Amino acid sequence: MRTRLKLLTIGLVLVTAAVAGCSSTTAGPAGAIQDDVELAATSSASPSSSSSSSAGATSSPDPSSPTATPTEAPASPVASPTDAPSPTDAPDDSALLGDPAPGSNNDVCDTGLAYGCGDIGQSGVGIVFYASKASFTCGAKMELLCNYLESAPNGWNGSLYACTMVCGGATSNTSDWGPNKDRNTGKHGDGYAFCTAEKVVIPSGYDIGTGYANTSAMLTNCNPGDAAEQVSNYTGGGKTDWFLPSGYELSALFYYGGRDAIGGFSDTYWSSSNGGSIKNANVFMFENDGESSSYPKAHKSGLRAVRAF
Repeated sequence: MRTRLKLLTIGLVLVTAAVAGCSSTTAGPAGAIQDDVELAATSSASPSSSSSSSAGATSSPDPSSPTATPTEAPASPVASPTDAPSPTDAPDDSALLGDPAPGSNNDVCDTGLAYGCGDIGQSGVGIVFYASKASFTCGAKMELLCNYLESAPNGWNGSLYACTMVCGGATSNTSDWGPNKDRNTGKHGDGYAFCTAEKVVIPSGYDIGTGYANTSAMLTNCNPGDAAEQVSNYTGGGKTDWFLPSGYELSALFYYGGRDAIGGFSDTYWSSSNGGSIKNANVFMFENDGESSSYPKAHKSGLRAVRAF
């Protein structure tokens, strides 16, 4: 019996020592080694991170100057039209327009800037409907920085037609659907096709700032008279960089200007973003309180030219 008790006592001592050793290893040397590794990894990553940040630093338009123009975007890689989301990457229509989806920025009217929502824009003819203190990339190759979006005024394409849907504002006419009466509804002109003969699948972005790149891609892939040519031919204020708004840009136009702040809007409008499938493009229903959908690209809808600066 004594021998068994002695062995049991020795065994308990050994177990206690083992447990104490495990605890001390976790809290001591092993933890110190991990800290050293993490510190080394952080130190090695910092220089490149700092270099990248300083290399891309550029100034956005001077808010104190009413002649602010787009500036070059950061040198860090940005999406070009060919890098834009493929049609299979398109978000659900329900999340694209009209909903507070991440990145949609439906209604941004920051104050304290050179231009505010409702002001006459840089062109001298357009009306600002998006003003952001945070610059966004813009331009044909997403190579510039912008802070504003402005809408061409009603009558931008010179052809007014009496409408019976929305229109609002001080006028009951709209130029957005063209001069020819729609025989099916009689509520406005017969509209414009998005693209009647798409040569290759048009890459399209959805974010604020991607409309000009989208429209540039449409110009080389669609027929004369289609949506892209209609808006690109507009030279209001002597500017030649008017374009068809992207999905989120069109959403912003509705949320600020579509409720009579700008006027002349009627029924559905094309965005420059693909939607649903590669055969469809996104439309925004101005008469249905901002509902979005997608139509076949040969369908006819309204257009409103916008520009970024």
